[in-house]
Amino acid sequence: MTPLSPIGGHVSVTGGLAKGGLKYAADIGAEMIQVFVTNPRGWALAAGDPAQDAKLRDSGVLSFVHAPYLVNLGSPSPDTLDKSLATVRHGLLRAHAIGAKGLVVHTGSAVSQSRDDAMRQLHERLLPLLEEIPDDGPDLLLESMAGQAGMLCRTVQDLEPYLAALEWHPKAGVCFDTCHSFSAGHDLSTSEGVKETLDALQAIAPGRLKLIHANDSKDECGSSRDRHTNFGAGHIGVLPFMDMLRHPVAAGVPFCIETPGGVEKHRADIEVLKKLREGEVPDLTTVTVEVDSVEISSVEVEETEVRRTPARKTRVRKTKVRTTEIHSVEVRETEAGGAEVRETETVEVSGAEVSSVEVHDVEIGAVEIPASRPEASIPQPSTSAR
Repeated sequence: MTPLSPIGGHVSVTGGLAKGGLKYAADIGAEMIQVFVTNPRGWALAAGDPAQDAKLRDSGVLSFVHAPYLVNLGSPSPDTLDKSLATVRHGLLRAHAIGAKGLVVHTGSAVSQSRDDAMRQLHERLLPLLEEIPDDGPDLLLESMAGQAGMLCRTVQDLEPYLAALEWHPKAGVCFDTCHSFSAGHDLSTSEGVKETLDALQAIAPGRLKLIHANDSKDECGSSRDRHTNFGAGHIGVLPFMDMLRHPVAAGVPFCIETPGGVEKHRADIEVLKKLREGEVPDLTTVTVEVDSVEISSVEVEETEVRRTPARKTRVRKTKVRTTEIHSVEVRETEAGGAEVRETETVEVSGAEVSSVEVHDVEIGAVEIPASRPEASIPQPSTSAR
């Protein structure tokens, strides 16, 4: 029987690593957690609280640690490299103290040096650190980046020379971030793209995938922009995560959300993944924004993308308009086989992006939606909203 993937998220540890972290996990329905054990945006290394460490370790909750964002193991700066290695060593020790299974670290950038020099540096400086990890200690989980210039790992294929530089050390694992990979060019918005990407990961690093950061993306595939968003509010969509959960390489691998928002949004995102894990399609509702004295006099729609879910419901994934960017518009299927806007809540400012809008009396021309899951991109007539 294929093992199920635990589903959880990065949690707030305000009030204590165990006290705050475990409470937040319970509030959002997390089956596993990821935490920071020191300031994520600084070099100062926190000593930790042995009592809190013991409570988290004894709780039995599956946990991972994320290294601070400043770490760059490919940096040509001796000072940055030394601080990065010290921070990774500290993170591994703290992860071991709380019983975490892995320390997630960004694979870094070569900055001004050549890629070859950066890889040689990894071999000379990071490999000895891996040798320090005890057999029962955490893995070092390599997380590729969103595709910005100079990054050592953008695509899944870039992991191969990175792991080779570390001599395929048994403690070197992989953390796959869906938003990063999508922004780097892996089209995870389709079943075919998910399969191609995860097949490649399985071929390159079999048995090394230890954690999946499950995040939708605010930006389009190949954008090289790292902007996470909640499920259904981005360009990956919801159903592709069902494909990811069912792929052999992800069997039993934890899915950890790193999406925006507090308890309510995090609970909702985790519930989406849990339903997908059970083969159900979640019924996502529109996020609303309250504003005073806002009117939309005219919106000209250029293009709307829709998809039919296995439950035979239709959802708008993206609406592009000339004066306003509209997201999360809910539609229903008509008897004639077309689609019409049901009702959404929105705000409007010319030329701006908004998360939602209130639209009335909008008509969308007839749309042919295939019975299978592929998306349909359709041109739309001019519409007016009052």
